[in-house]
Parts: sequence; structure tokens; C-alpha cells
Amino acid sequence: MEKIIILLYFFLVLVLASQEKQTEIVETTKKEPFPEIGTKPIPESPKDTVVPKIVTEKSESYSSPNKGKLPNEFIRSMLLSPEHQAAVKKSERLWLNDIFRVGFHMRPRFDYSQNLDFDKRTEDVRSFGTQNSQVWFLVEPTENISVKVTIQDVRVFGGAQSRKDGQLGYLGLSNSAGTELSSPPGPNNTTSVKNNTDLREGFIQLKNLINGFEFYVGRQVLSFGDSRYIGGRNDGQTGNSFDGARSKFTSKYFNSELFSTVLAEETNAGLGNNTSSGQRKGTVNDTYLSGIYNTLKASEFLFDFYLFSLNRKWEQSLTTVPKTTKDRTRQKDDLYTAGFRLTNRTENNILPKNKAWDWTIESMWQFGFNGERVKAGWDTLNQTYTDAEQKIQNRYTEKVQYDARYLILQTGYTFYERFRVGVQFNEGTGDQNRSDSKAATFDASFATRSGGFPYFDSGNGLANATFWSNSKSKSIHLMWNTEKAGRWIFVAWDVQKSNPNDAWYTSGGSPNSGLSSENFSGSRFGSKLGEKIGKRVFYEYDIVWQYYWKDYVSFWAGASVLVAGDSVKNARVNPVASDIYQFS
Repeated sequence: MEKIIILLYFFLVLVLASQEKQTEIVETTKKEPFPEIGTKPIPESPKDTVVPKIVTEKSESYSSPNKGKLPNEFIRSMLLSPEHQAAVKKSERLWLNDIFRVGFHMRPRFDYSQNLDFDKRTEDVRSFGTQNSQVWFLVEPTENISVKVTIQDVRVFGGAQSRKDGQLGYLGLSNSAGTELSSPPGPNNTTSVKNNTDLREGFIQLKNLINGFEFYVGRQVLSFGDSRYIGGRNDGQTGNSFDGARSKFTSKYFNSELFSTVLAEETNAGLGNNTSSGQRKGTVNDTYLSGIYNTLKASEFLFDFYLFSLNRKWEQSLTTVPKTTKDRTRQKDDLYTAGFRLTNRTENNILPKNKAWDWTIESMWQFGFNGERVKAGWDTLNQTYTDAEQKIQNRYTEKVQYDARYLILQTGYTFYERFRVGVQFNEGTGDQNRSDSKAATFDASFATRSGGFPYFDSGNGLANATFWSNSKSKSIHLMWNTEKAGRWIFVAWDVQKSNPNDAWYTSGGSPNSGLSSENFSGSRFGSKLGEKIGKRVFYEYDIVWQYYWKDYVSFWAGASVLVAGDSVKNARVNPVASDIYQFS
């Protein structure tokens, strides 16, 4: 809370300073007038007298050029339909003195899902309500400085109980300040308790210092291209935020953004300003995300090319001390992602109004080393030795190397500016053998999972049952923009594995171990008679409705139906077992 107070105080100082009027004392020479020549003698000319005079210099009033045309930079924390987004950008209602903008965003959401693991034996019905509430402030006291602060609260309806003793009091309000711990924190089991209310954004923008350049420092929401690797992820209620610095260069034919952020800091800053990261707190140690994103702009298309770097530090175990450098805890994890995007959607990822055919091609490659060492693949003799602790070790090892790829092809045609028909293909590679020296499963940890409105083309299904790790999907997209009944979107997905031997992964990138036909070490799947590997994970059918009502209010609704494929069925059904119908 201290950070929020300090930033708001900084706002106040900037606003007051920008409106102060300067005063100065000016010395003016005042001389007595000469009397008219007449009967009276002309007196001796008096000495010049100095009279202080207060002069008020009227300061030039500054008006923000963003009034009525708010840039995308300042609305990245919100999930809005194109019509709603345009209304927020153009609004002038909440601008104060032409330099201070106040904004509000509230998104209650209700979710229901059942049988997402395709197994009725497990109790996995989920029904809940959540709410994202934001209050944000934008101040631009001069043409060189802008400051944006977004305070966000995300909570589950009914998730803040004040009592658990069976009395009615537990239905009352609570401050949601913490949670019950099963054991007191100690040196090896410290626990971080996250508050529901947090600082989603808090950054300063410096501009007009160097021609074409802007600089951003602080907590900010990053989004590049179609957000397929780094995005705000506002489709989830919490969203992404990044602490760091970014420079942006803009010209007529070329844009470039360079950034560096800190994802996890293991060292406490002292004076009570402590970190929640580090192995002692159950998470990773120092982790950094950096990159450069460039765009070449032609009249008919955009060509983006980029490089991202994710660097994680691993430390020694808290309970054991590694003896050799083969121990992963003394290594580093460096993942690099290079890629390009080619698209004709040149107006903020939307096709210009005079165009009907849209298309996009994007591809990525991942490389680097994850810090692990495994038995050398060329050592077919499996040579070993006994170390000082009498443990058998591989004599020849090699580093585990990232080697993954991603490709998306999409196109569509819009008839009469209302009805669009589109098709899409995307593939993120999987790993045939997860125990060897190649890590071939694609990782898109910071991407927006679903959305990309109005085309609904940036994810892999509304249900978020999987994403792009070991995924090959084909889809048909139908969109109808009605005149009075809102926007309707229908999508049919055929989701398969890129590599049948790899796992089916969640939307967060974790393997759904055992829920599909797979084998970790690259061997043949199945040890029982009749078991065989499958490739298709599921079919998914989505329907989405968006309606922008008025006065900055919109309504959304969506539903998905998933039908299991052979990869899931083959992991459930044993043709020679008595419970052959256990799959649902």
C-alpha cells in the first residue's frame, strides 16, 4: 500500500507543480513628471526612484493531445470489445483540466464447467463467480511526461469469509488481509500471502526527449503483435504485469521496442520490503524476461521480427549440497524465442475498412539450454562410475537443449462488412522423448490464451483446455456482426497432438499426465493387450456473443462443448478389461 500512496502523491506533486504561476519582482524606473513651464520656477530634477512592481506571468495552459484519442498503451489492462474500446478511447467525460484522466473497469464473470478431464469418476464440477475491478489514473502535466497507475482487485464471489465456526457471522464482510497457515513460517518454509488488491500498472512515460523515442519505466502491461508470446492475458481475470523498463521508437516505416523486466527477485530489499520469490518461498530464484520487437510497415502489410530471452537462475538445494556441476541446482535456464509475423491487418491488428480479405502468418523457434544434464545420447554403452557418495553416475553427459517450434496460418474473408468466414492452422511442437537431451515441447507462458477480437483467432479454444504445447489444431471461424443483436462468433476446433508420444498439456503449459496416451521416455505406449497410442485430443465447439449496449457497458456470453478424441479414449479404455465402459 505504501507504493500506491507514494505514486498518488507523486501525481499530486506533478499536477500542482504544473499549475503554479510564477511571480517575480521587477525593478522599474519611475521618474517624476516635469511641471509645465509657467510662473513657477522649474524645480530641480528629482532623483530617479525605484518602485517594486509585482508581475504575474501567466503560465501557458497545457492540454493533453491524448484527450479524445487515448492510445492503446494506456488501456492494455482491460478486456474490451472493439466497439467498447473505441468508446473508451474517444471519451472526454473523465478528463480533468485537460491533463488528468480517471478511468474505471469492472468485469463480473460467471463460470461453469464439468468433466474437463473426460472422466466421470472424478468430481470436477466447477461453478463460481469472479470479479475484476480497476481504478486507473493517467496524468500528463507536460508534453514530456505521462504517468499511469492502475489499482486492480480480483476476487472470487464468497471467497472472503470472516468466520468458519458455523455461525452466521462467517457470511459477513472481511478485509481479505491474509490466510490461515498450517505451520508458522521458518527459514525453509516461508509462505507468501497474496492480497486480492494489487498494483496492476504503475509506470512513467518519458516522451519528446529524443525525436521518435518514448521510454517507459515501472510496472506495465506488455503486448506485442497478436500477443501470441507476450500479452496482457486479460482473458483471465488476473492478467499479466511486468516490472521493468522499455524504450519505443516510432517512425513512418519502422517501429522498434526494446525491453527488460524482472519476473522474480530472490533478494529482500530490507526495511520490510521483502520479495515473495526464491526457493525458500516455494518459487524460482532470479528470473528475467527481455526482448526486442521490430515492425516494418508497408502500405499493404506489416512485417514483425523479434527475439525474446527468458533467463532463470537455479540455486543449490536447501537440504543437500551438490558435489559436481552436473547438479541442475548449479546451472542456469536460458530460453530464447525468435520469430516473425506477416499480416495485412495494419490498423491495430484489425483489417482496414476498405479491405475484405485478411491473412496472418507467424512462426517462432525456441533454443537455449535448460540447465539439466542427462546421459549423452551417443553413449550407447551406458557407461557409469561410482562417485564419492557411492552413487552410480553417468560417465558421459550432455546439456539439455531447447529445440521447439511454432507456426500459425490464418485467413478469412468478410462479406458486406458483416459476415466473416475464416480458417486457421497452428502447431506447437511436442517431444518424442522427454528424458533425452532435446526439450522439444513449445512453451508460450506469457501469451494471451483466448481472444483476439473481433476475429477470435489468437488462442486455441474458448474452454482453455489446452494451448500450444504439443498441439496441432485446425479450426473454422464464422463471425456475424448484426445490426442490432451484437456480434456472434462460432468456431469448430480439431485439436490433435503434434507428437503423439508427448503429453496433453494444460493452457498453463503443465502436462496432464496420464489423461492421454503418452510415454515419457519415448518407448511404445501401452503394456496391455489392445492398447495403442492416439493422436487426437478432442473436438471443441465454441459460441461467443458480444453486445455493446451503451454508456460504456457491454455484455458477453460464451459456451463450449468438447468431445474426446482417440488419444484420451485410448488412455481410458482397455479393450480386454471388464470396465471397458469407464470412459465418458
